[in-house]
Amino acid sequence: MQKMNNSGISMLVVLGALIVAGFLGAGLLKMTTGGQMNNIFYASSASARSAAQSGLIAAVQRFEDTTTAVKASNLTTLQGWIDAATGKSTTAPNQWFLGTDNATTGFVDLSDNQSYRVRIIGFDYERFNVTLQAEGRGKGRSQATITSVYNLDGLGYGMVNDWTEGNAIHV
Repeated sequence: MQKMNNSGISMLVVLGALIVAGFLGAGLLKMTTGGQMNNIFYASSASARSAAQSGLIAAVQRFEDTTTAVKASNLTTLQGWIDAATGKSTTAPNQWFLGTDNATTGFVDLSDNQSYRVRIIGFDYERFNVTLQAEGRGKGRSQATITSVYNLDGLGYGMVNDWTEGNAIHV
């Protein structure tokens, strides 16, 4: 009777086990690096949203600034929107409130690689509502946009209920 050599079969079993272990290891590695990338993307997008929110706050502070020069500049901007809406002017009103339309240099810099710019995208002169759109750039050059409506009523822009409380921002 001849003995059969089973060493070939055991080598195939060990090779199969190594392949399965390799796939399991690769899967675990992919899951952990995917989670790290999600955390990085989340932090980057949160940074951009924070910059955009800072832009809205800066715009509100500019509307609430009682300095004569700032108030006059704001009135000129809003008057351009009123003139365009009522047909008194055929030119488009100035949209950029903070920053410019230059995609590279038109942003207001914050600390920590964050920047923003804010533009007016609508003005309802009957209800004194300004629609603002803030664009923020965060770390890693991620971008976020926030649109909000700000009510100017009571800020002393020569409107009804001059200097009474009633201004609010709605995001």
